[in-house]
Amino acid sequence: SDANVTEGTDPYAIFTVSLSNASDEAVSVNLALATVSATVGTDTGATAALEVSSDGGTSWTPATSATIAAGQTSVLVRTAITDDPLDEALESFTLTATKTAGSTTNASAFGTGSITDDDATPSLSIDDVTVNEAAGTATFTVTLSAASGQTVGVNYSASTGTAEAGDFTLAAGSLSFAPGDPLTKTITVTINNDAVYEGAESFTVGLSGASNASISDGSGLG
Repeated sequence: SDANVTEGTDPYAIFTVSLSNASDEAVSVNLALATVSATVGTDTGATAALEVSSDGGTSWTPATSATIAAGQTSVLVRTAITDDPLDEALESFTLTATKTAGSTTNASAFGTGSITDDDATPSLSIDDVTVNEAAGTATFTVTLSAASGQTVGVNYSASTGTAEAGDFTLAAGSLSFAPGDPLTKTITVTINNDAVYEGAESFTVGLSGASNASISDGSGLG
């Protein structure tokens, strides 16, 4: 059977390995987990850590094989589910049972395990920056609030305030935070140092179009 679980709520994914009807001889199978989008051994337990129950889940025995006794129709197989702190998309893996003894019409069968994530979506923010015109550049820092198991993307662009277009240069662009990347990335704006006396001027670098994250502070004042 398939197994649908929620990370943080369900400690195990439990599969039923079953025969279509009882046999007069025992049927034995080898068991193996395989990665699809959920990584076996990280998001789940390893194949070597599988557990089998032949009494409906009352007791469990570590095993990588199982036997459906003569006259019986099924056994249960479970693997642990890891509750990690990463925001993730729906993930899946498979359990395959391959016949090693007994008579069946098919040599193997598999079930799919689906893991629904329980972690909050991270947020993005950008800081404010104050520089002297002679500095040449202004560097804004974009921060992801927490590590994610998905690639996070966001667009950025600049808009004028009291600083006009000729006072700074920034082409619109995008940032990407891949899983495992640092939680901060920077945007560098070129400041044009002119010979005109001016008071304090400002412009804005804005964030938009975030994917796999929300935007908690999308306006950086420069």
